[in-house]
Amino acid sequence: MGPKRTDAWRGALVLLSLALGCSDDPSDPPAGRGSAACHEWQAAYCGLLHRCMAVNSACDQIKAIACKSDDEARRCVSVLNAKDCAAPPATCDVAAVADPAPALKACDDLGNALCARSEECQPGSRDACSEQIKGTLTCSKAVGVALSYEQCLTDIGKVACEATSAPDSCKSVILVLQ
Repeated sequence: MGPKRTDAWRGALVLLSLALGCSDDPSDPPAGRGSAACHEWQAAYCGLLHRCMAVNSACDQIKAIACKSDDEARRCVSVLNAKDCAAPPATCDVAAVADPAPALKACDDLGNALCARSEECQPGSRDACSEQIKGTLTCSKAVGVALSYEQCLTDIGKVACEATSAPDSCKSVILVLQ
């Protein structure tokens, strides 16, 4: 793959700030966020990454994306499956297909859950926690919610008051555009 192809794909992959793993079989549709049509888009996008870059590391990121339109997701499946590897298809990439609304809500809910637990452990700490969360979570750029999100919310309620970090299930649970 020449430098032009690599640079174009690197830009597409840099969109997300989270790097996880993916199934070794790109034809295996991911169990992800969103509708069945969105799952088809996720599988096609992951398949294109695998075909063009032999990269599976972004597939869990793709599973975290809910699509804003089933019709658009279906259209993009055809585009992605027919796409050569010269450059990522801008009209079917994450920024074009993602519905950020569920991610924005999940990000806000995550902050609220963390601050509620802080308040349980240290009464009167909610306001300080809320200010700290605003500086830590970039909810306005959220585009996806990792599949460990629900476990994260459960784990937050169980975290020891003396803990100094969030549970492992909460690490990189909100995907943001860079």
